[in-house]
Amino acid sequence: MYLIAPNAKKAETFGVTLAKPFRPFSDELWVWIIMYIAFSALVTAITDTANEDDFENPAFLARYLKSFFLNMTGYVKGGPENSPKSVPARVATWGFGFFCMIVLTSYTANLASILVAQRTANTIDSIEAAIDARINLCILGALMNEFSTLYPAAKFVACGDEHEMLARAHIGDCGAFVNSKGHWMRIASGEIAIADCELEKEGGDGPKIPGKPLCKMTPDGKADVTRDCSSWKKGGALLRSIPLSLPLNVRYKDAFSFRMRKLQELGKYKEFKEAAEQKVIAAPACVEEGSGAEQAGAGFTSMAGTLVISIFCQLLALALCAIETRTGKPIQKLFGFKMTEDDEGGGTSGCDLDGVAIGDAIRDANGDGDGGRNGHAWSSQSNQVVPFIPEKGGGDVRAQLQAMALEMNRLAEQVKVPT
Repeated sequence: MYLIAPNAKKAETFGVTLAKPFRPFSDELWVWIIMYIAFSALVTAITDTANEDDFENPAFLARYLKSFFLNMTGYVKGGPENSPKSVPARVATWGFGFFCMIVLTSYTANLASILVAQRTANTIDSIEAAIDARINLCILGALMNEFSTLYPAAKFVACGDEHEMLARAHIGDCGAFVNSKGHWMRIASGEIAIADCELEKEGGDGPKIPGKPLCKMTPDGKADVTRDCSSWKKGGALLRSIPLSLPLNVRYKDAFSFRMRKLQELGKYKEFKEAAEQKVIAAPACVEEGSGAEQAGAGFTSMAGTLVISIFCQLLALALCAIETRTGKPIQKLFGFKMTEDDEGGGTSGCDLDGVAIGDAIRDANGDGDGGRNGHAWSSQSNQVVPFIPEKGGGDVRAQLQAMALEMNRLAEQVKVPT
């Protein structure tokens, strides 16, 4: 037996309303998403150093912050915002785009159900709560003595059958009622709503409670099977019973009792009972709101596969970048493809695992593998190796090299080479 109580609506607080956009995902998953965006931004900053269109400032920190900004913008817009030049950067961008597609699709689906749903709660969730609220409880007359003994302070209204209890609850004779699970399933499936319309139609027996019609029709003239969906909600179980035999024949009593006990011991009694009920009771017409599955956001496991694939793409980009850095050649040249001016800064490696841009203006001209950091740089004007002397007052040598590279590139573009 279950307590069936009014399905009261609970107003949402302003804080709950503000939190709704973040509820499609769990807190843990949000942390993983931010961590992946930060990691993918780092990979892009490392693998796309020759991209002057997206990264105007060659300093590593500036590149990383710009990359993080582009990835955050791409995440909320649904796709990458940068235009990668190198092959490793393009692989990283593909992984980030796949991540955005899957995550945002899941977010949209979860958010839609949450924004539509209304948070509901039963204000009367027990007989004690009904006693405190001073409301009458409808109950079968056969159970009156037992419940009156258990709850002497409660106000019970005896009814002839479970259909009458629902009818009296509708007209206000009682604020809640005690019902069996089977009859509640008939209520939820709309069977009782149909029965009320059958009773009240022309030539019928009349309303269950004389003079109190309860039939509700849809615009197409059929009984509204969702009539009770917004009015009542099933609470916790009050009484449970397990039959030990079935009244078929005295000769089968012991065998049935043994089998019932065996099912109970194996934990399969409920499974078989529900399967039998589904054969004779229609599917529920009511969808319970505020269920745990609806309110809970998607966890990490729901996006684990997406994150693994996306992280693999970033790691592959780093591996390709390491190959470019070690060989000093872009992936296209390693595989024999022709380079264009838009590819990786005109033909040099677009990667820099050390955080220093390697472009046309600064090269490892003396062959010592330092990329010009040990006092030598390539002059685009004189087309020869020249010593590099830091400015007075010290400063970051790498930053000065990068600044000089940009200036030399600018000067080289102004010089017209005779053909």
